[in-house]
Amino acid sequence: MKKREAEKHIRKFKREVNFVNNKRVGFVIILLTLILSYIIVSGFITPKKYNIIVGELASETITAPKDIIDIITTEAIREQAEESVMPIYIEDDSIVPKMVKDFELFFAKLENAREYAEETYIKNENEKRKKNDKIEVFDKNPNEIDWSEVLSSSDKKIITSLASLDYAEGLAEKIASFTPEEINECEEKLTQIVQAETDDLSILNSDENYRNFVSGNLKLNYTFSEDILEIADIAVARYVFSYVSLDEEATEELILSAGESIEPFVYKKGQNIAVKGEIVTKEQFAVLKELGIANSRPVTSSLYLSLLGYMTLIFVGFYIFLAIFENEFFRNIKNSLMLGIIIIIVVLTASLTERFQPDLILVLFGTMMCAVLIYPRLAITYNAFFALVFSGIMIWNNGSITPVVFEKVLLIIISGSVCAGILKNIARRSSLLLAGFLAGFTGSLIILSFGFLMNVDIFNIALDSIWYIASCILCGVIALGFLPLWEIAFNIATPTRLLELSNTHKSLLKRLLHEAPGTYYHSLMVSNLSESAANAIGANSLLVSAAALYHDIGKLDRPDYFTENQSGEDPHEEHTLKESADILIGHVASSIKIAKTNRIPSEVIKIMSEHHGDSLLQNFYFKEKKSNPKVEEKEFRYPFSKPTTKESAILMLADTVEAAMRSQRDLSIDKKREKITSLIVEKFNHGLLDDSPLTRKDLGVLANIFTVSLENAHHNRIKYSYNLSGKSIK
Repeated sequence: MKKREAEKHIRKFKREVNFVNNKRVGFVIILLTLILSYIIVSGFITPKKYNIIVGELASETITAPKDIIDIITTEAIREQAEESVMPIYIEDDSIVPKMVKDFELFFAKLENAREYAEETYIKNENEKRKKNDKIEVFDKNPNEIDWSEVLSSSDKKIITSLASLDYAEGLAEKIASFTPEEINECEEKLTQIVQAETDDLSILNSDENYRNFVSGNLKLNYTFSEDILEIADIAVARYVFSYVSLDEEATEELILSAGESIEPFVYKKGQNIAVKGEIVTKEQFAVLKELGIANSRPVTSSLYLSLLGYMTLIFVGFYIFLAIFENEFFRNIKNSLMLGIIIIIVVLTASLTERFQPDLILVLFGTMMCAVLIYPRLAITYNAFFALVFSGIMIWNNGSITPVVFEKVLLIIISGSVCAGILKNIARRSSLLLAGFLAGFTGSLIILSFGFLMNVDIFNIALDSIWYIASCILCGVIALGFLPLWEIAFNIATPTRLLELSNTHKSLLKRLLHEAPGTYYHSLMVSNLSESAANAIGANSLLVSAAALYHDIGKLDRPDYFTENQSGEDPHEEHTLKESADILIGHVASSIKIAKTNRIPSEVIKIMSEHHGDSLLQNFYFKEKKSNPKVEEKEFRYPFSKPTTKESAILMLADTVEAAMRSQRDLSIDKKREKITSLIVEKFNHGLLDDSPLTRKDLGVLANIFTVSLENAHHNRIKYSYNLSGKSIK
């Protein structure tokens, strides 16, 4: 037992050492990928820049490489259109008549106060004259009378009170100096002003503005004394109120409508943006900067260093994430190599399209390849990583961070995640096209949202959406074309490759059917058992199912030496026990050789090589031991690794169970379960499952799956008593 534990720890240590070495190699590959990506971005595709300074003469004529919106000019035109909108006001028809009535009352009181002053004058004059010389009618010019001598203090207070005015020094004298005609005319003109219609209702939108308008109109258009104007100002301040209010909702709708009606100012492809010898405006500079060809600062070493620092942080962060959260990735060194090649291809493609055709976004090609060639979860991680790399490419080409950068990064992250999710359970190669279309459709919704937020016209939104959907579908087409080349070059087991291998019309399986039919049907049954078992415990059912179909193809070399293919004499009778054991053990090596010759993926071959592990041919060994006590176990053991994956362990158990139960079909289901459980326990007790990740719970699930599957396969059929002629069948 101690020896078994020691061997288990040694094997585990070797796997860990191999895993660490794979991580180191992976780091070197990531580092080389970083260097090549940096060279591509910074050197091969650096766009031509123009030294442009606002306010100075353009050194050469610059034309638009594509249609581009002049955002500043467009916004200026929109603001001008919005500012030209006339506000909408709501009028209150009851206020003007009230003002007229208030004026009438005010000036009536003023007239009463003036008449009191006249009466006072007559009274004082009559007191000075003789009885026969008294006056009854006031016939003097009020302006020629010194009213300060005529009016007493009490008279002055009475006059201001009659006029409903606050007492002030000299006010009563001014009222007394008015003529009836002045008072009537002032009232008449004020009434005319407030009753007159005006085209500019903005002067009426507040009490203060309207009062200033009325007073100013009175002073500018009519000739009145300063004294009567002073009294008129009091009347205006008391009784003039705005009779309109701004309809904010209707006005705002007009402003929005005016802004939306303005078409974007667009420089068409090939149109001159800046002309040689002419002054460069800030609007032109903004357009050139948006295009990424305005170089307001020289390209210095600091820019290259900043790009290198940015990309280094992203690549190192990506590697650390993989090392911590994606240990599965480093189990196979081919994963690191494929990922590095994918990144370089996509960096080059993205850099070139960003410079020459920015509307064509082929980034999803990498996401698709990662999802199919490696595994979908890694594709999502890669997708987020490359979104950051792509943002660096755009910033480097454009010279600045723009809303377009953020939009495209969001496009890649969301649509790429959708694409990886769709390819999680890829059943056929054409699924790549479906994934491309759905990812493109998702991206078009993002483009639509950004377009409305940035006030882009609907035509350009539709055009960008069509471009993106076409780009994603094109990625699917390219991936569809390149996938077989990758599968062959790296000899990997993609889901589609495994499905193709599982086709029983493959030439190798047809040969197995004709030359070793017993082995063929055994393999089919083992494949079905393995697939059901893998689905039950979360293993790769496609992988183990394909491996099960080919696990015994080595028996093609000597099919008659295996029980399932024998129908007569046993050829083993002509050989010694050791020779027979070598023939049986040798079928695994033969299977591996034939699989490699037929370019079966290495993942499948690994499972095939482990399906017997280092198990002992007990029947041959113990027979040999009776005649030769010194015989060693290793001479009768399979010289292969024990199962190291769930799939290898499942195949081992399914192979054992199917072979053992083939001759015991008539057992009850309980007896079958008991027998199957004992077979699994025997493998476990002999340490054959020590290196596999299967748990005791998994083993219980497998025992139940095998039992149910075999019970269904070996169900009883009705025994027919008569043939078609009605004769009894004995």
